[in-house]
Amino acid sequence: MLIKVSEIKENTGRREAETYKVKELAESIEQIGLINPITVTEFNNQYMLVAGLHRLEAYKLLNRKEIEANVIKGTELELELVEIDENLIRNELHYIDLDDLTIRRKVIYEKMHPETKDGGDRGNQYTGGRRTLCPSGKPTFSKDTATKTGESERNVRRSIQRAREIIPEAKPILKEKEITKTEATELARKTPEEQKKIIDVLKEGKASSINQAYKSIRREERKKSMQVKPLPVDKYHVIYCDPPWQYSNDGFAMSAENQYPTVPTEKLKKMEIGKLANENAVMFMWATNPLLKDALELMEAWGFEYKTNFVWTKERHTAGFYVFGQHELLLIGVKGSMLPIGEKTKSIITGANNVHSKKPETTYSIIEKMYPKLKYIELFARNKREGWESWGNEV
Repeated sequence: MLIKVSEIKENTGRREAETYKVKELAESIEQIGLINPITVTEFNNQYMLVAGLHRLEAYKLLNRKEIEANVIKGTELELELVEIDENLIRNELHYIDLDDLTIRRKVIYEKMHPETKDGGDRGNQYTGGRRTLCPSGKPTFSKDTATKTGESERNVRRSIQRAREIIPEAKPILKEKEITKTEATELARKTPEEQKKIIDVLKEGKASSINQAYKSIRREERKKSMQVKPLPVDKYHVIYCDPPWQYSNDGFAMSAENQYPTVPTEKLKKMEIGKLANENAVMFMWATNPLLKDALELMEAWGFEYKTNFVWTKERHTAGFYVFGQHELLLIGVKGSMLPIGEKTKSIITGANNVHSKKPETTYSIIEKMYPKLKYIELFARNKREGWESWGNEV
């Protein structure tokens, strides 16, 4: 039925119309007319708007006197539910706004149907391991919302999670930075403290995504917590090390930079590792293929002459820009004269690569067999080993 625009009262407690949407809608109405009537209800001999705020404002902008409307009856909660359901199926709304509407819908729906709260007590119908009907036969909130909106129940639950768990100050930033719904879901799983740090990074323009911001924060925290321990004062016959090589390609999840604090080669060269070596000493240094040149230069800077190497063949490895790097080198260098005094071994090392950058345990026994009963030290060590001195921030 046609109703005078001047007789329709808007609910001031709901969200306000967005100017650009009103203008776009007014242009559309001028060209093709009003496709969907607004929805109103009668209250105290006056029409109250239930749904169609932007359409009503567009009519006002066009100075139209009457508008087509559906008149419905219902309680205050029922009428608000109608408005929410109409907004939930509108594609132009940002997912943050839809999330807030969804959680409000949950409050209303479970207030109207308390037997459905928490999935419906002792419900007896399940789909995919989840309850869909409560004992009264009323659908659960997620099932009912999925039916109304065409979304999956899983997406409805994720919408509720985002609305509940994302801190309020993060929501406008997610809109401004055009953060995807998937990343916003990941943000909702983090603590409020972590969210605050991530949002601060985004606001400062130091990252353009949640993942980038989180990785940046982790790197900074690792660097701050990294306490450089003084080097031992003893001298050793055998030095074993796996330097924390720094790469330029830190933009992917499994890069070294995203796993532990790394150090530029030039900074490693300045470390006085040569002072740890006995007059005659041997060094075993792990070198990755992309930084082989750096490793040879580092070994020389520390006072060792390169001699040969072991090859570690990895059981599982699918990373690499040119080839899948399924092997890594263990360089051998000497200071003075340091041929093996024990058992020689084959130059192939086999072993699983289950943890990022962790080297095969068999390497220790190989070194001990080659140079038995000498003074050993492991640099940049992660764990202690009996009979060895261990130096590093992770020990």
